[in-house]
Amino acid sequence: MSHLLLLFSVVLAGAGAGACNGPDSGPTPSPPPTASTTASTTPVTIPVQPFSGELSIDAPPTDVLVMTSPVDVSGRAPAAAGGVAVTAAGTSVAATQTGEAWQAQVTLANGLNEVVARQNTLSSAILLTLGRGIGQQPPQRFRLAWEEGVDDELRAIARGTLDHPTNANVEAFVVGVRQLVPLVVLRAFEGFAVTEADSDGPDVHTISLLPNRGSIFGQSPEDCGSRTPRQTTEVWVGTYREEMVQSFDAWRPMQKTDSLPTRIEDVAEALGRTSAHEMGHSLGLVGSSLGAPCGWMRGCDGGHNCSALGEQFPAISNRFDFGRYIMDPGQRTSNHARIAEPLDGARASVRTPSVFNPFNRGYLGVVHPTP
Repeated sequence: MSHLLLLFSVVLAGAGAGACNGPDSGPTPSPPPTASTTASTTPVTIPVQPFSGELSIDAPPTDVLVMTSPVDVSGRAPAAAGGVAVTAAGTSVAATQTGEAWQAQVTLANGLNEVVARQNTLSSAILLTLGRGIGQQPPQRFRLAWEEGVDDELRAIARGTLDHPTNANVEAFVVGVRQLVPLVVLRAFEGFAVTEADSDGPDVHTISLLPNRGSIFGQSPEDCGSRTPRQTTEVWVGTYREEMVQSFDAWRPMQKTDSLPTRIEDVAEALGRTSAHEMGHSLGLVGSSLGAPCGWMRGCDGGHNCSALGEQFPAISNRFDFGRYIMDPGQRTSNHARIAEPLDGARASVRTPSVFNPFNRGYLGVVHPTP
């Protein structure tokens, strides 16, 4: 990550520090709104916490993807309170316990499983999803294609969201955004075999940045298992221009007095996040039709992270966070999350870019693991 952050600061510094100043969609476009890896091949370190005296499941972490069953489950429980029983997929097994530590091996059903440990009146639960039908694919490369007319849309964003930018400021804005967007995409996929390509090719995914505007910020085909490396994602820069300029107050904490580098970073974060979101669809996230090849992912709203799981399992689901996770549905993504700001009231001292949630990272770790 450090080399990306260094490049970020170099580009922003080069833009000058003087003040002048639809969402992401899945296969079915959706309207715009008013971003611990746990792949089965990646070891997970669980920090040891002082024993609370309550029954707990400490490993695996909740709401992650596993690709094999049975699965080892472990935790802690009061030593003198009786045996621990662990239930998954309708079958209960007795755990072995030594002192406070217990462990058990449970067999999962395909798809989503609630795993519950019980000891007398105490209980603890996690979610585990047993995936199927996917496997490791070759490394994925991508390229950004800035189509004709996009630079004019970027210029309009600069002029419409900054106080009296000079022509030099506007041109520096275009250059800065174009330099930073690929770094945002690379940062999103850090830890996986996803790299930038210099040119098109049979193994290259094209992220096409278009001047289009409408009811979406982008669109892309969904490819369960990431079996088709050469596809095209669309990012509609015109929609961003229309939304940011005409509904500027909805993009707080952006202010027209922001510096040029700040606005460059705002727009690069937004376009890069949408690029990563749409490319995520083309790599196979998030299957939503039960019975379809990747329906076991339990996505919804057109192939996105599903908030309904959080409503069903409020204490143990970790799929959706109003845009803090890259694959959250566009119509439920806050604009401040798009520009990597934690709140809409004031600028934070440090940006908080959207990320792939642990479940999404688990999937990416299966199909495109780091060599």
